Amino acid sequence: MDDRMMSRRASRRAVVSRGSTAALAVAIGGRLAPVDPLTAAAQDATPQVSTGAIRLRMETGPGKDFEQVVAAFTEAFPGISVELTQIDPASAGAQWARLAIDSGLADLISIENPKFLFLDPMLRAGVLSPLDEYAAQYGWAEVMVPAALQRSSRQGQLWTLPLYYELTGVVYRKSVLDSVGGAVPTTWEEFVELLTAFQDQGLVPLTVGHRGFSQVQMLHNQLWASIGGPDGIGTLIFGDGKWTDPAPVNAAQAIVDLYNQGLLDKDTLSITQDDAAERFLGGEAAMHVSGTWFYSEMERNFPGDWDMMTVPGPGAAPVWCTGETEAMSIPTNSQDPAAAAQFLDYCVSGNGARILRELGNVLATTAYGDLAIPQVQHLPVVTGEPSALLIFGWLPQETQDAWQQGLGGILQGVPVEEWAADVQQVWEQNVENGDVPEDRASIQ
Repeated sequence: MDDRMMSRRASRRAVVSRGSTAALAVAIGGRLAPVDPLTAAAQDATPQVSTGAIRLRMETGPGKDFEQVVAAFTEAFPGISVELTQIDPASAGAQWARLAIDSGLADLISIENPKFLFLDPMLRAGVLSPLDEYAAQYGWAEVMVPAALQRSSRQGQLWTLPLYYELTGVVYRKSVLDSVGGAVPTTWEEFVELLTAFQDQGLVPLTVGHRGFSQVQMLHNQLWASIGGPDGIGTLIFGDGKWTDPAPVNAAQAIVDLYNQGLLDKDTLSITQDDAAERFLGGEAAMHVSGTWFYSEMERNFPGDWDMMTVPGPGAAPVWCTGETEAMSIPTNSQDPAAAAQFLDYCVSGNGARILRELGNVLATTAYGDLAIPQVQHLPVVTGEPSALLIFGWLPQETQDAWQQGLGGILQGVPVEEWAADVQQVWEQNVENGDVPEDRASIQ
């Protein structure tokens, strides 16, 4: 199995069909707006370009689904060739996209969106082309979630086109949950009770990998959101919140408590996220810290017998964490930007959107929203319910490292308060150094 779960996938305020395919509705800002379901199909019939060559570089996770998209695209547009290269970020490094651009190897490239860790450094380096001309040409504003485009813009220009919305959570098989007579927990006590029931069955109650790219942070993100509420994490990224505030500190302590009770995989520190996923897919672990990028993989393995929840923290209710990601950008040194833009349109307005949605992806486009799988239809990106910010990628590299790797330290005995103070110090230095946009409050 490849590193598909290393990728963060994402969703859109996706379209919901409630009993009718003649008219769709998309949740935008908590209200429903009608969407014409024929718009996406019409895009395939009116290409802006019909010849060219695209060197597409993207991470291995979404790359698996994109193999099907590329095959369908080249059949629909035989004059445009696509060379898809999937990059394993675990071996190539987090900055693989920048290296590919600098080497002149890409016409279209996926980057984490719209984050301080990826997008803003590339903008400072001047290696991305604005997409406004293509957005107007193809009418992307008519099919994309406004918030996703806002977060992909800087100083009034659009720089990336987000393909997915990403939500973190804990994935599970419905049949395994039923085997212990369990239900989706709504309190911390219920969550601990459920993990204990799995432990009594001889299963790894909850597995997550830390080696390489640690996703213990994804568990921390969920607990932080639960304890701090929908706006809690956002106050740190866009306001005056601190890592030493009660919510992030108590969330980290909750992880330590789970680990010490044997309810979190005892091998967490020594396994990768892919190792953890294999334990879940193989039936060794009952639950797995992952997210919506894992949906198509679960559907391939357990058709209909899976779902995802978000974790309640001590004394609080569950709160989902959302953030669009896996956006596509066109480098300034692209050899065929027009063909790249045609492929982008195929992914958000054309048949590519249908393929991705049918595979279980949660998209940042309204196209083919009536095809959303049942597991997607209860998510806040569809229902319009409040959600907290998924902060991976919003953090500059130094803060990201201190947060992510420091969570491994607390599982080895580093006091939680010491970890929080260390991350806060690095974050303050990043802010002082200008590693986050001065106008970041305008893009949340």
